[in-house]
Amino acid sequence: MRVTTQMLNESARKAGLPINNTSLLNYLDDNSNDTLISALTKSTTTDTVTKTKYEKLEKTADQLFDAASIFMSTDEDSLFSKARESGDNQDIYNAVDDFVGKYNSTLSALKNMSDTMNDYYAQMLKSAASGNKEALAGIGISVAKDGSLSVDKDKLKGTDIDALEKVLGSSTGFTQKVAYLAGKVSDNAQTNISSLSSQYSSSGSLYSALASKYDLFG
Repeated sequence: MRVTTQMLNESARKAGLPINNTSLLNYLDDNSNDTLISALTKSTTTDTVTKTKYEKLEKTADQLFDAASIFMSTDEDSLFSKARESGDNQDIYNAVDDFVGKYNSTLSALKNMSDTMNDYYAQMLKSAASGNKEALAGIGISVAKDGSLSVDKDKLKGTDIDALEKVLGSSTGFTQKVAYLAGKVSDNAQTNISSLSSQYSSSGSLYSALASKYDLFG
C-alpha cells in the first residue's frame, strides 16, 4: 500500500496533531542528527567524492599505460631505434622519468582508493617491480619497500642503450606487464564510474530523485 501525505494528515488529525502541507520526507525527518534527508545527503556526497577519485585513477592509469607502451615498440620508429640512429639517448631518459612518475602516481591512487580490486592491482604492480628489482637497479631505477620507484639519473645516463632496451624493452615483459595492469586498472575505474553515475537521475542527484518520489500530496 502506498503511503501518501493525505493518509499521514488524516492520522495526524485523529491524533490531534497540527496539519500542514509537508511531504513524506518531512514527516520522516525527526530533526535528529541522523535523519533520512541527512543520510541521503551524506550518501550523495560520498558517492560524488568516490566518483571523482575513480575519475582521477582512470586518468592516471591511462597515462601509465601510454608511458609504459612507449618502450614496447620494436619497429624502426621505436624509442630505441631512434636513439641508436641519432646517437642521443635523451628521449629514453625522459621516457624513463615519465614512466616512473606515472607508475608512482598510479600506485598512490590505488592505495588511496583501497578496495578488493584496487588492492589487488596495487599488489600486482608492486610485484612486477620487485620481480625485476635487480635488473631495474642495474640501470638506475630503485624499488622501495612500498613498491614505489625512483631514478638515479647519473647511473641511468651511464647505462648503454643495449642494457636499457634489455630491461625496459618488450623482450623483458616488465613494461608489458605494467601496461597490461594499467589497462585493467583503468577498466575497473571506468566500471565504478559508470556504476556510480547510474545512481543519479537525469534531473539531478539520487536525493533529488528520491525526494521527488516521496513528495506526494495525496
